[in-house]
Amino acid sequence: MPALAPLLRWLRCPYQLVLRRQADFAEQRTLNFTYAQLLFILLMSFLLLLGISLGLIKGALAQWLHPTYQAQQNQRRLAKMGRLVQTLETQIDHQQKFIQHLQRVVEDGEVPEMALEAPTPTPGGKRKAQTPVMPAMPPAQAVAAAPHVQQVASPSLRDFLFFSPVEGVQTAAFD
Repeated sequence: MPALAPLLRWLRCPYQLVLRRQADFAEQRTLNFTYAQLLFILLMSFLLLLGISLGLIKGALAQWLHPTYQAQQNQRRLAKMGRLVQTLETQIDHQQKFIQHLQRVVEDGEVPEMALEAPTPTPGGKRKAQTPVMPAMPPAQAVAAAPHVQQVASPSLRDFLFFSPVEGVQTAAFD
């Protein structure tokens, strides 16, 4: 503690800054401060500037400072568009099935038994989502059947990631 006494005294010692006019040396303003207050103000201003700069780097300036920014944005857009296309395809399939079912009802004049059956509820009270079951296929055949599958990450993006993206082939669902 004796070694800290001079430092504490230096931090707590009050100082006074007097501003005077040059023409007649009349006192214009007097500022009272300690070095602790001065250090605190400097630290807060540094943290504020650091926060602003980090916000700018991650937000507004990212497109200029981040080399893979455009590639990442394109990947996000492609993924979003892929999900949108998939959703639209399922909606179109449902509409086509509905139209076919409606045409059969109009042609035959009666409702098929399948349409009258209510879905069986599960014990939890929620309907279980049906997942399509794909036939199991050896990986060699699956790779040969899907030549359009490409590597997801570019070499420059692979250096940026901590681990490589998931690679492989989708096979039959497991229960």
